[in-house]
Amino acid sequence: MIYDSAEPFHLIARDYYEQVVLELPADDAFSLAGVNRSDDLLARTFDCGGASGAVAAFFVHLAQRQDGDRLGAHHLESQATALGASLIGLLASGRCALPESLRRTEALAYMRKHLADPDLDAEAIAGGLHLSRRTLFRLFEGTGESVMARLRSLRLERARLMLRTQPGKRVSTIALETGFSSSVHFYRAFRTVTGMTPSEYRQAGVAGGAASPVVPDLET
Repeated sequence: MIYDSAEPFHLIARDYYEQVVLELPADDAFSLAGVNRSDDLLARTFDCGGASGAVAAFFVHLAQRQDGDRLGAHHLESQATALGASLIGLLASGRCALPESLRRTEALAYMRKHLADPDLDAEAIAGGLHLSRRTLFRLFEGTGESVMARLRSLRLERARLMLRTQPGKRVSTIALETGFSSSVHFYRAFRTVTGMTPSEYRQAGVAGGAASPVVPDLET
């Protein structure tokens, strides 16, 4: 649990227990965690599972090392403040809404994971993230690209990588594997952004030093 040592409190335990206490300057710890200091996190127990469990285990093991390996424990103590602040941040994220930057990162990860799905659209992305369409659109406001424009950019980014690194794969296959509904749609989008067709882009890479054979592909 997290508690304010400057305030009176009562700790009640039904069974035998051992206690490891980490003392941190409150203002500095909350500031380092990137959250506002409030009473919401105080005097509340938390589950020692997942990432918070890993941090709690560090402090338990550190306390155990202090008797048998004082020098080693001393070297590890320098990590205590940062880890303590990380624990505050972890617990706060479970009670507060995620910052928009993190939600946007989740959205981008979801897009990349489902990039090959030609039916992936704003509604599908929002549903996969359990967000409303309005919330999803808001995440990309001010980034210079709308949700669907960013999805197209990710698809073209993946396509360029495949054209450079998989010269034996047909362009039409790359179009399908990057989620474009047709080769025609892929060619038009690719040329609009790069100023050249996928085959021209691939040939430019070959001329620049790629040695693998190129499979010709009919362009529409």
